[in-house]
Amino acid sequence: MLLSPSNSLEGFITLNLAARNLTAKELLKTHYLSRGIVTLQAVYKALKKLVGQGIVLKYKDTYSLNNVWKRDVISLLEQGETFPQLNPGESITYSFKSLSQLDAYWKHIQESSLGEIAVTYFYCPHQYWWFVPGRRESEIHFYKQFAEEKRQAVLLLGGTTAVDKQMRDIIANPYVQVHTEVERSFRAGDNLTVKNDIIIRTRLPLAISTRINEVFERNLSMQETEEQLSKLFSKRISVKIQIEKNAKKAEKLTRQIGKYFYIKREVTR
Repeated sequence: MLLSPSNSLEGFITLNLAARNLTAKELLKTHYLSRGIVTLQAVYKALKKLVGQGIVLKYKDTYSLNNVWKRDVISLLEQGETFPQLNPGESITYSFKSLSQLDAYWKHIQESSLGEIAVTYFYCPHQYWWFVPGRRESEIHFYKQFAEEKRQAVLLLGGTTAVDKQMRDIIANPYVQVHTEVERSFRAGDNLTVKNDIIIRTRLPLAISTRINEVFERNLSMQETEEQLSKLFSKRISVKIQIEKNAKKAEKLTRQIGKYFYIKREVTR
């Protein structure tokens, strides 16, 4: 069974056939519009490989994803545990060499099942993740999911600049409350997520956090902010994610973040 990386031609074909049946020429056109030029010969070669592996089926000139293979992949993925299994008081830390890598993993663990969660609490010094190259679409999708799945979340942005307020208005939806406030009780460089008794702490080096804050405090336009941060984020940055299971700490953090929001009494952590 093959789980092709989405940036490979086979992965591209698999992802597109998951949406609808296509001919080789239609796949070629789709690839050109979204990723650039590839030869029809290369598309046929990749399709032949996928057909041989039982991933793709061919009928006349049309290709489709094999539903049996799709079912087996879904079954395999559902068996795996994507979230670290921690005992009370335990924590685990992951290190990354770029914000892009860290953000991708952060969203990966956010999708993991932690049981029923009434409210997810977020704290971010500034919403600079929007400006990490290549991550904007995933950021938009991440917050839209709360509305689509009717899950409650609150996001405290730790700045009150014009860009902070613009980001507040972009992110907020009926299921995601967003508030801007200079909050000095959290460590500089930390981004926080609290889900029940789990704390997910994203930690940037203080020097990088200071430079990010300086950019926001200049009250630049959105475009100028993006230009400044893109330069900073293009460099190698050592960042960490710490996941901790601690009910007492989680309760304290939800109070610190939650005091800025109206949360119905029946909706608790």
